[in-house]
Amino acid sequence: MIFATIRKLGIKNCFYVFIHRLKLRFRTYSFFNPVSNCPVPEMILDDVLPFNINEEWFKKSNSICIKEADKQLKGCLDFFGKDYKFVGSPPNWFLDPFEDIDFKNTQDHWENFNLFVSQDIKILWESSRWSWAPIFARAFRLSGEKKYSDGLERFSKSWCEANPVNAGLNWTCGQEVSIRLLHAMQTWKILDSPKSPPIITRSRKEFVRLHLKRILVTHKYAIAQKNNHWLSEAAGLFIGGSWLNEKKYKSIGRNSIENCINSLIMKDGTFSQYSVNYHRFVLDTLCLIEIWRRILKLNKFSKIFYKNCKNAIKWLDEFVDPLTGKTSNIGANDGTYCYKFHSQSYENFWPTLSLASTIFNVEISLKKGIWDEPLFWLDLDQEINIKRYKDSIKNHKKYKIFPEGGYVKISPTLNNWAYLKIPKYKFRPMHADPLHFDLWSNGKNILRDGGSYKYNASLDTLNYFQGVSSHNTIQFNNLEPMIRISRFLWGDWLSSDFLEIESNSINNQNNLSKISSSYSCNVGKHKRSIEFNSDGTIWIIKDSISNFSEYAILRWRLIPGEWELENNQIKSIFGSINISVSINKYFINLQTGYESKYYFHKKYIPVLEVKVIESPATIITRLEINKQNN
Repeated sequence: MIFATIRKLGIKNCFYVFIHRLKLRFRTYSFFNPVSNCPVPEMILDDVLPFNINEEWFKKSNSICIKEADKQLKGCLDFFGKDYKFVGSPPNWFLDPFEDIDFKNTQDHWENFNLFVSQDIKILWESSRWSWAPIFARAFRLSGEKKYSDGLERFSKSWCEANPVNAGLNWTCGQEVSIRLLHAMQTWKILDSPKSPPIITRSRKEFVRLHLKRILVTHKYAIAQKNNHWLSEAAGLFIGGSWLNEKKYKSIGRNSIENCINSLIMKDGTFSQYSVNYHRFVLDTLCLIEIWRRILKLNKFSKIFYKNCKNAIKWLDEFVDPLTGKTSNIGANDGTYCYKFHSQSYENFWPTLSLASTIFNVEISLKKGIWDEPLFWLDLDQEINIKRYKDSIKNHKKYKIFPEGGYVKISPTLNNWAYLKIPKYKFRPMHADPLHFDLWSNGKNILRDGGSYKYNASLDTLNYFQGVSSHNTIQFNNLEPMIRISRFLWGDWLSSDFLEIESNSINNQNNLSKISSSYSCNVGKHKRSIEFNSDGTIWIIKDSISNFSEYAILRWRLIPGEWELENNQIKSIFGSINISVSINKYFINLQTGYESKYYFHKKYIPVLEVKVIESPATIITRLEINKQNN
């Protein structure tokens, strides 16, 4: 199993990881990249005029941004799009505000630290990503009040003094270094001019150069991850290197971006991490790359690069609810939301779609609104082309298949839609979610995914959120369908046996359509068929299960509400679910489970469980959505 997984990961990539760990063990990074002082970048504020947008929504957006900046001045920073936590003004950069304890702040070289100890390193990294900097810059440009530029300068100076280059936990990860660099450069761009590159000063130049040097030393390790780390670091090298006209960083970054996008974005637009939040992060990074390429008047990337970018935008557009801008909690979710030129909520994916579709000239089903604010900051508002807005009704399709990523979007109507996760993994999966079924109706996520909660957690917690327990599918014998090798790696990657779609083939008097798929693993076999009517208010899910030794559990993770279970039926204001089972030995219970919509946060949700203790068995779920609730 180990050798099979290594082959799928790639022998060269595993070699890069091995070399990285060897260098860590023998402390070679500190020898070639010693600790040094971190320069404090200057803030250029001469002749900066207040920024104004002549749109109806501008006052609301302006107000939200000012409130965010005021919270930061009072010492409260945003953590994972959910909470503002007090960390001080300027912040204690090593405080865990959730546990109210400090990470150990030492001046040791970054190679000496173990990232996954008792505390969650992502909490420390969150405040050191410099996402507070663009907020201060926008607030200053919006209001003209010097307190925001003073706050920006005070925070920047404090961070640089507390975090010497290559010293401490905030320099351990090349991606974090790159995110910090890109946020700093985004801030200078907002302050200086939307139409031209930021002014190069001595300390800005040195700040960027030292960040680039740190990114480069572990970039091959980032490439080996075959995920967002690769793109983040390549973006930092390309943008920073191009701005400084440093040919080495510029060339390596550009080539790495091309290779990354051509390798990790599949032909159907799916990104390698099978995650909607990481997918958004990738698009936001690509937007930043293209923005800086234009500003610096650099040559375009290849045609295949832009084709892949467009496919990735179309993928996300399919999975964003047309009424709310929200999405299903597909795959890993670490709370990342970077490079914002707006103040919309973490759950709102429309700003990313607006900016990406405009920059890369892709038609999407999104009208003008407050989510278009980034276009004004970047002087792109004149590029909004009416052709960008496709006719949703005219172009509506009942099915959209993503054969490489393993998704089927099922959309009887625009507002009633679902997706089925086909167990097909070209890249390493983070979640064990074979045949997971997610359902939306009129902006409400009726059947839902569990999310990730946090990465530095107990094995039981990791297995719950990353495993089948947190998905709408079958679990055999309380086991996982894949073998866990490490915190971020499963072995025995699954592969679907088949995918079949039939339109109006069964029970024609009710106008039902059907989709089927199945997979086999060491602990059982599962075939799932889904039928639905023309308006998406009736869904019939048939689960045929076999080859398990003890028992199997079907879970339906429900939207929070007053669900009442009576015999084989459960009801709420959202609709009703009826269960029928082919055998006599089964149990139906309404349990309490968890979901995590934001990183480091979890809450209770109702979970309907159907347990069968004979193999084979068939479970039929009939879900009827309450039309009055539509």
